[in-house]
Amino acid sequence: MGSLWIFVNVIEWKASFCRIRGMVISAAVLMMLSGCQQAAQVVQEAGNAAKADQERTQLRLLGRAYHDYLDMNSKGAADWESLLSIVTREDVKAALSELQSRGMVVNWGIHPRDAKQGTTQFALAFAPTAKSTGGLVLTLDGTVQQMSAADLNAMLSAQ
Repeated sequence: MGSLWIFVNVIEWKASFCRIRGMVISAAVLMMLSGCQQAAQVVQEAGNAAKADQERTQLRLLGRAYHDYLDMNSKGAADWESLLSIVTREDVKAALSELQSRGMVVNWGIHPRDAKQGTTQFALAFAPTAKSTGGLVLTLDGTVQQMSAADLNAMLSAQ
C-alpha cells in the first residue's frame, strides 16, 4: 500500500508540475505575442516616421524647385509640368513626381509679393488629406511644418 501511495503522489506531483509548466509556457507565449505586438507597433511607428521624414524632404525639394523657378522666371510655376521642366537632377524629379502622383495640393503661380499675410503664413503645398486630418505643410518661405487641420484651414482662409 505504501508504494501505491508514493506512486499516486508522484503522479499527482507530475500532473501538478505539468499544469504549472503549461501555465508558464502559456504565460511565456502570451508575453512573446505581446512583445511581438509591441515590436510590430514599434516597427509600424518607425515606418510612419520614415514616411513623414521622406515627405518632409520631398516638400523641401518642392519648395527649392519652386523658388528656383521664381528666380528664373520672375513668377511662380503654373503647374507640375512647368516646374519639372527646370529640374535637372533625376532624384529631385523622382521626388517631385512622387508628390504629384500622391495628389499633393499646390497653390500654383504664387509670387511671394502676392502673399498678403507673409510667406511664413502662406500654404504652398500639402497632402490632400491635410485639410481634414492635418499633416505636413510647405509654406511659401520654404519651411515645412506639421499643422493641425484647424490651423491649416485657418491659414488657407487668410490667403
